[in-house]
Amino acid sequence: MGHGDHAAPERVRIAYRAPDHERLTALKAVHDPHNTFRANYNIPPARSVGA
Repeated sequence: MGHGDHAAPERVRIAYRAPDHERLTALKAVHDPHNTFRANYNIPPARSVGA
């Protein structure tokens, strides 16, 4: 999978079940919208958070 900036986004995404990855990206959008904490296996913030 790689580490940090070398972790391929698609490999990180498939490491999680789809509902878990969706939940994690939603949390990231709320708590780290600028993706400051992107070291290790980066989960980028969701583009928009549903109500």
